[in-house]
Amino acid sequence: MQWLRRSMSRQYSVMFLLALLLYVLMTVFVLGNHIRSFSEEAIQENLRQEAGLAALETERFLNQYAAIVEQMATNHSFQTLAADVNTTARKESHPLYDHVVTQLQDIHAINPMIHFAYIGISGANDLIARIPGYTPEEGFVLSERDWSPSNPKRSGCHRPTRISGRVKPS
Repeated sequence: MQWLRRSMSRQYSVMFLLALLLYVLMTVFVLGNHIRSFSEEAIQENLRQEAGLAALETERFLNQYAAIVEQMATNHSFQTLAADVNTTARKESHPLYDHVVTQLQDIHAINPMIHFAYIGISGANDLIARIPGYTPEEGFVLSERDWSPSNPKRSGCHRPTRISGRVKPS
């Protein structure tokens, strides 16, 4: 350290270099914080945009099914058949049965994700499905389905349950 004490210019040079090093470190720290905050804001904005797009896609997806259900609910053939059928035996002999089954098959053809399109017939405790001759399995009680308005255990939210049955041979 003797060489530093001998010259005043050396002392000033060392202090200048230390000040310069301190300045560079502070600048790197400040720039790093700005870049990090900018990156976080950009990531958050990107996530907000992606969430908005996902919400729009989900809404479009669900609205498609809501429209189909609404059309089914107001379909005159569906309403007439549901009102007229009060026994399982009467279901397939009804004049509108084939027409309704064809319409249910058309719903599946429009959107294959709707695998099992059907109408619940509460008077007969039965279903009319897109599969001709379909009969629910023994012990099936329509009013006990999660979605049934007459189910006393019904809550505001329910998940679809599997309906199994058989097709009568022709």
